[in-house]
Amino acid sequence: MSGKDDGRVNPFADIGELEFKPKIKPKQKPSKDVVDKVSEETGFVSRQAKPEKKRRRYRTGRNVQLNVKVTQYAYDLLHELADEDENKPEVLGDTLEQALVALQEKRAKLKKTTR
Repeated sequence: MSGKDDGRVNPFADIGELEFKPKIKPKQKPSKDVVDKVSEETGFVSRQAKPEKKRRRYRTGRNVQLNVKVTQYAYDLLHELADEDENKPEVLGDTLEQALVALQEKRAKLKKTTR
């Protein structure tokens, strides 16, 4: 386009009339002691973070992923069984395999007794 007026409004035409104010400096943050005192006086209860669960990273040779939705009970039970020996927790895959073998043996035993 050429510099001709084509009927559009120039949004910057009256910018010279604006008064700009300098930014207000942020207030200084209160000290930890002040925050603790105020929170204690008002009855604020701090929420503590849950302790992190141990990360399980082992080289096992397993390369098939199994994603299963389970109840909280089943999840907790699997981890409890894997962590029975606190000094050497098992890999979750090992614990699951042992549980599956035990279930398979139990079902095979039941089949023999029902025949």
